[in-house]
Amino acid sequence: MILLKLLIIGHGSQAKVWSENLRHSGHNITIGLRDNSKNILNAQKAGYRVLELSQIKYDEEQFDAIILLTPDHTHGAIVGAISTQTDCAMRIVYAHGFSIEKEELHARYPSHSHLLLAPKAIASEMTSLFIQNQPIPAAFSLEYSNNYAEDMKIVQLIAKGIGMTGRLIQTTFREETICDLFSEQSLLCSSIPYLIKKSYDALTSAGISPEIAFLECCLESKYILNTLMKIGFSKFFEIISPNALIGANKATELLYSEEFLNNFESLLNDISNGQFYNEIDHANVDTLREKMVSLYAEGDMEKTRESLKDYLAPSD
Repeated sequence: MILLKLLIIGHGSQAKVWSENLRHSGHNITIGLRDNSKNILNAQKAGYRVLELSQIKYDEEQFDAIILLTPDHTHGAIVGAISTQTDCAMRIVYAHGFSIEKEELHARYPSHSHLLLAPKAIASEMTSLFIQNQPIPAAFSLEYSNNYAEDMKIVQLIAKGIGMTGRLIQTTFREETICDLFSEQSLLCSSIPYLIKKSYDALTSAGISPEIAFLECCLESKYILNTLMKIGFSKFFEIISPNALIGANKATELLYSEEFLNNFESLLNDISNGQFYNEIDHANVDTLREKMVSLYAEGDMEKTRESLKDYLAPSD
């Protein structure tokens, strides 16, 4: 396999996984961090060569690509800083489409190739899948490539090195951004944790033991999702018990009103027309994080989770 020379900007959870997987696959990894970052020493201790942002001058002889894995809102400043220190066009790989869509970096820096390679798994799952030699699901886009054939070759090598050994799903920066933001809002970071907690709270408030409530509402949610992925949604409803089937129908009609379903369209419209970007710009992230942490800290669900760790896999 052709080995790549890659500059990974960032050393957070996602960046660490990409760095470790790619290094394990034999690629030459350099870590780029902001000047005086507290992560410089950590990255050096992990055995990486480290460059501070002010030292980075992209050169095709030195790097085949830059992989940008810092928070989305920092991308514009980072690309701008490296561009002023660099005379040639750069190949930049993004793990999400957000900064391209919101800040139009492809239009601001048209001489660079802006490439998307988006894993559809959180960092801990990427590590687990890599260790188990299971394919990490991912999507890609080369719509802002300036050298399609060469960029495709590089993206495929990076994907393979990370562990994205299954079929890469072709998308666009806009499609990936809309889908990523919407799924977080409609399901992954809202409905799933909220319904689990509210179901748990309803049971324990009615006198049900916390342990039984946790097993039913939390742990079985994981097993249900695993089953849905394994056999499919239609087959699932062919095999569940009559009690579960009747209850599913009753709750679907009772809980998910027309107003509730219309709100999905509202969420999607706000993302598609850019309204959500304005909300991001004016949001107080620290206050919102404190609010959500406080919401999920209420009650004893976390304490119960700790008491039932024997049932949870190490990666959980």
